[in-house]
Amino acid sequence: MANLEVRIRHVDEADALPFAEIPFRREAIDGVLNLIYSTGGNLFGLSLSDEVDLSMQFAEDGEKGYLEVIVEQPTTE
Repeated sequence: MANLEVRIRHVDEADALPFAEIPFRREAIDGVLNLIYSTGGNLFGLSLSDEVDLSMQFAEDGEKGYLEVIVEQPTTE
């Protein structure tokens, strides 16, 4: 079974950082997304209690494809 590289970045950053390499299965993707959602704010200097929004896109770097997870702190109005 193929593996999927997951990279993570803050919405204000240009470059994504390697986060994990996981099996390309729905359960594995859901698990890593839950982990990022629960710790995403802390990864970028926010409090663990800060809520974050996640968006995803498949991207490539000229050599291989990967899943990019983008972390954003929601705006409050």
